[in-house]
Amino acid sequence: MRKSTWHLTGKSVLITGAANGIGAATASLLAARNTHLSLVDIQGFTLSQLALDLGGKTVYHEVDITQYEALNVAVASTLDHFGQLDVVLVNFRHCDRTTLVEYSNS
Repeated sequence: MRKSTWHLTGKSVLITGAANGIGAATASLLAARNTHLSLVDIQGFTLSQLALDLGGKTVYHEVDITQYEALNVAVASTLDHFGQLDVVLVNFRHCDRTTLVEYSNS
């Protein structure tokens, strides 16, 4: 297997759907690489436990990603805490098409 060329040490990564499954596994791998993590999920208790287990530079936000304002607060908090946001990993299990929000720069 070829060695990864991604250098994420010291970078800030926001992961949605981070409480379990692929999101939690990714967070664990990135925490081992000294990445600054902002974990987002609707499952607050599970998410807080993961953040505690990962320790280090990890913050978490209990957020329903279909709620535009709540997601904005999580992003703003991440920027306030780490001073930057380098990567966003959008990961979620299920979302009804009618609840997706179209984001724009306006």
